[in-house]
Order: sequence, then structure tokens, then C-alpha cells
Amino acid sequence: MRTSFRQNKDVFVIDIEGNLDINGVDHLKHLFNRNLNQKKIVFNLSSLSFVGSLGISDFSKALTDLKHNNNEFKICGASSEFEKIFSNEGLDFAMCACEEDAMASFSDEDQKPPFSFE
Repeated sequence: MRTSFRQNKDVFVIDIEGNLDINGVDHLKHLFNRNLNQKKIVFNLSSLSFVGSLGISDFSKALTDLKHNNNEFKICGASSEFEKIFSNEGLDFAMCACEEDAMASFSDEDQKPPFSFE
């Protein structure tokens, strides 16, 4: 598994390529703990070629930890199998078809008016 990091406006984009298995997730967890103090993150999974069940399980745990630390993130480019597993596990992660949609969804959220009582 290979990962690359880049900044796109105020969003940190992580491209994940290759095989997401138990060994790769350990590498991701280490990167999460060291580098992800960003509030907005996009995980681009469009170049994943294999996703193992243990890899998905550990990846989802790492994402849950990020969510609990008030990081806002989107997942884009995930295969339908990946999305199905997240859905079946009851994981409520924002999924987008492509990176452009994920980036736009951050902008849409930023432009929502604050709730008010009238």
C-alpha cells in the first residue's frame, strides 16, 4: 500500500493506492497519529486494488478515532463493496463519488446558515 498526502485549499487529501490489508492499516494509523491535526480530510480510495476484511475493520476503527477527535473527513472513490461493508457495519462516514464532490461538500457545509430561532 502506498499513501500520498497533499493540500487542496484548506483540505488535507490522502490518496491510498494498492492493497489495504492489516499491514497497510498499521502504517495508516501511525500516519494518522502523527500528521492529522487537520480539521478537513479527504481519503481518496479510487486507486485501491484490494481491500482485505481485516484492513477494512482496522481502517474503520482508525476513522472512528479521527471522528472522535473532531476531524471532519470524507471518503471518495470507494468501491461499492467497500461502501456496502461500511453500511452493513452501521458506520456513518460521509461517502462521495469523487474527490471533486468531496471537496464541494466541504464548501456546501461551510456556506450553510447558522440555525436560529425566530
